[in-house]
Amino acid sequence: MKRDRVTPQHMEIAQETSPAPGQLTAKSLSALLSASQAVNSAGGLEEALRVVLYSARNLLEAHEGSVMLLDPDGYLRIVVSEGIAREVTEETRIGPGEGVSGRVVQSGQAVLIDARPTEREFESFVHRDRPLRSAVSVPLKALGLPVGVLNLNLTHGDRVFDTNDLRLAQVFGEQAAMAIYKARLFDQTHKRGEDLEVLLEVGRGLMGVLELEPLLTRILDSAMRLANANAGFVSLMDEDAARLSLGVYQGIARHDIRTVLSRAGFVDLFRPEAESLMKIQDHPVLHGMEGHGDFAVALPMRAEGRTKALLLLVGNEPDPDRLRLCQTFAAQAGLAIRNSQLYQQVGDKEMQLASIVYSIENPVMVVDPDGLLVIANPAAEELFGFSADFQKGRPAGSLVNDKDLRALMHGELQGPLDVVAGTSELRAWKTKVSPISLPDGARPGRMLVMDDVTIERDMDKLKSDFVAVIGHELRTPLTLIKGFLRTLIRKGDELSREQRIDALTTADAQAERLRRLIEDLLYVSRIETSRPVLEVDRVDLTALAEKLLEEFRAREGGREFALEAPTQLPVSLDRSKTEQVLFHLLDNACKYSDEKAPVTVKLIDEPERVGVAVVDRGMGILSEDVPRLFDRFHQIDLTSTREHGGTGVGLYICKNLVEAHGGKLSVESTWGKGSTFRFWVPKSLSQDGR
Repeated sequence: MKRDRVTPQHMEIAQETSPAPGQLTAKSLSALLSASQAVNSAGGLEEALRVVLYSARNLLEAHEGSVMLLDPDGYLRIVVSEGIAREVTEETRIGPGEGVSGRVVQSGQAVLIDARPTEREFESFVHRDRPLRSAVSVPLKALGLPVGVLNLNLTHGDRVFDTNDLRLAQVFGEQAAMAIYKARLFDQTHKRGEDLEVLLEVGRGLMGVLELEPLLTRILDSAMRLANANAGFVSLMDEDAARLSLGVYQGIARHDIRTVLSRAGFVDLFRPEAESLMKIQDHPVLHGMEGHGDFAVALPMRAEGRTKALLLLVGNEPDPDRLRLCQTFAAQAGLAIRNSQLYQQVGDKEMQLASIVYSIENPVMVVDPDGLLVIANPAAEELFGFSADFQKGRPAGSLVNDKDLRALMHGELQGPLDVVAGTSELRAWKTKVSPISLPDGARPGRMLVMDDVTIERDMDKLKSDFVAVIGHELRTPLTLIKGFLRTLIRKGDELSREQRIDALTTADAQAERLRRLIEDLLYVSRIETSRPVLEVDRVDLTALAEKLLEEFRAREGGREFALEAPTQLPVSLDRSKTEQVLFHLLDNACKYSDEKAPVTVKLIDEPERVGVAVVDRGMGILSEDVPRLFDRFHQIDLTSTREHGGTGVGLYICKNLVEAHGGKLSVESTWGKGSTFRFWVPKSLSQDGR
């Protein structure tokens, strides 16, 4: 354990030597205000700590420093430092009252060290190889409670800290402590939100799973994920017979589990008054599970006041929030097990049938042998726009708007059947009918269950359209290249030099078209999995735009291209990716406008950002097509735009590249008059693209 020790003659206590607030200069107050604003604008704890130390060092012009926080055991530890060796920060652990920092956090008084004491006096406060001319150590307190200590050091030069510096550090420390306190609250709130999202996600996973074994498997998987456990098992419990039966298990041998289940006192682990968290080596009932972790979590899964199953998880010690999350999940799992057991017992009771139907998220309708409605769940009511309470006993076929669906419900067709249905929005459904026994024990009825497969159908269509587009886009240039190459092979000697050059030029252009197509597709694949990496450089945006326009003037022949821009427009961005965006926008402007229609590029210079607008006088875009314009593989009208080629990924790539720069891409268009594609990016980006 590392302790800091300084003799009193080299220290000044803040309450004895601190100047009045009025002694701070206007410059100091201005710097303090700026530092406080920076600290209070930080988000999470990690960012806040870095900003606190950075701002404090700048405020006092310190050479090095550190922020120490109290850990749960009451010891001070260095959590962030600048200018201090890692081995020093890692081994430092100071108790209250120990050394300078311990005394500061215990007394709540700041300390000024204005001269270098002897080496013995500084033993463990400063490493022997580290010089120290002066230092300040101020307490960090929030809401009257100690949080930690801020230490700032001068290691060289003639300057030493004075009482004004100490006062300035004290005032800043008060602001910093509150910022750290708020950042901790922010992190805790964020973590709580993430935990609740995880709980909601795993809870949803239990809904609609009515078969007992799959449900238990899902419960165990979800619980192990919540607790970050290495192993675990679920045992069903029959309280009436006082009997346990092994349900599902993971990471533990079956015979080891049965040994634990047979031990006296195992069931006592799950009583409401029992502790959920236990240390395995201290518990005789859990002997034999040490190899899977140090701690065990025992959770009863209850419903209706009865224990339905027992859940035991083995692994490392979970934090208190995660443990509470597991306990909440166990309550949800108990209800899910209860529902599953009810499902298995469904026989002749209408209430049991209704319970099952209403627990399913998918639209469900039950009809009797004559096709009359017995029950429908809320999802079916919403889908077909009726109330089951008012329509019960009426012909179910009259409530749906599809003849095949009516035939399926009447038993005239065998499922599964694909239908399109909906009141406010048409969606694709895979529908199937299963025979059931009605409560009166008479003739069997039928239960209709519908699965929403709209996304799957859309994906199938997207794949089909993509294959068609790619087939066309690859075939066109390959056909031209192959044709010209065959001509050159067979009749190359008969062609003039100009004809051969023309043929090779055409083949080269088509090969370039293929290269761009393949690069676009590969790029789409990359950005689906990660954020584009930017290579930021200082670029003259005006020169870049003029270069591209020269290429298009040569390519497009008689088309007029205009550039409205400052003489020079230096910005920090990724040159190649910005050029790729502008190329796609210019290429689209040429494709979707007449051969002689002019295209204009405008560069807009603002204090914090620059804008690029590409204006054409083409066919324009219908307003209903704009929302999906930047989707991958989406083209406005596959039939009318086919002559222009393209795979529908250009604008999708542009959008991702612009957003990677921290900008935004948008479009303004009037049908029949033309379109303006505009994107904005910040003027300055760091090397990591921020």
